[in-house]
Amino acid sequence: MSQVEFKEIKPGIFHFRNLLSKEECEEIIQHGEKTSYKQVPTTGGRQLVWCGVEASEVRNNQRIIEECTEFTRRYSATIFERVAKHLPKDLEFRFKSLPTEVNRADVCPTLEKAKEWKLFSVSDKFRMYKYEKKQHFLKHFDGTNKRILSLTEGKKPVKQFTEQSFMTFLVYLNDVEKGGETQFFDTYSKEETFDIKPEMGSGVVFLHELLHQGNDVLGGVKYLLRTDICYMKQKEIVEDGQKNINYTMKVSADQKKNKNSQNNILELLPQGDYAISEWQKIFHPSCQHYTD
Repeated sequence: MSQVEFKEIKPGIFHFRNLLSKEECEEIIQHGEKTSYKQVPTTGGRQLVWCGVEASEVRNNQRIIEECTEFTRRYSATIFERVAKHLPKDLEFRFKSLPTEVNRADVCPTLEKAKEWKLFSVSDKFRMYKYEKKQHFLKHFDGTNKRILSLTEGKKPVKQFTEQSFMTFLVYLNDVEKGGETQFFDTYSKEETFDIKPEMGSGVVFLHELLHQGNDVLGGVKYLLRTDICYMKQKEIVEDGQKNINYTMKVSADQKKNKNSQNNILELLPQGDYAISEWQKIFHPSCQHYTD
């Protein structure tokens, strides 16, 4: 496999080539086809979106959501290993990449708070998309997902960490005959700025708050993997009880010494037994058009 190529297109937008091999892309495509794609539900609760388009017309592609399976965890670890060294290690970069009014104060009220969040993972919540001719995903922002990692003694949590998505990761699984670009827009004017053309094995990472769309596929089929880049920090208050536990894991001294163990993210966690919650959607309170 060729070496991964990296370029920061502009603050908060990162482009990768040779991210996945042809065989890896084909495996993900075949996995999706075996699982069976379904039409995406209407966005925005059937209300008019801000750009004047009926919610039912915003997106008409097909989708599969799969999270925390052996398949998604294997690929999330593989992808993270290939991109981690190129990505910001904390959230300080948000202050340079987003207008002040867009950089949410509840997440990063100060530079010091932004530095508390540490680069942690590629999410194992996968959204596999299939776009056929004339299918698209019009202007939108992307939603945030989070889950809680609880260090436990017995069954009681003694420390908790929040793993939360801050950047979208789109991985293009095939070359598209015509159309299907990821189009970005200016924050203020909403005018088109630049687009990313689908190229097998390439990917683009960008902040959730950046306005973008998936252009109409004009020829052929487009296969796309949507996941996220997640950051982690310790929670100040430990919540009692463990609801919606998805799986458990153990962080040991041997794992922490192993540089290949889960891409070394275990260095950020104390040793012990962990209960990992299910992913939970978070939407920006001022915008109904954050989507998954």
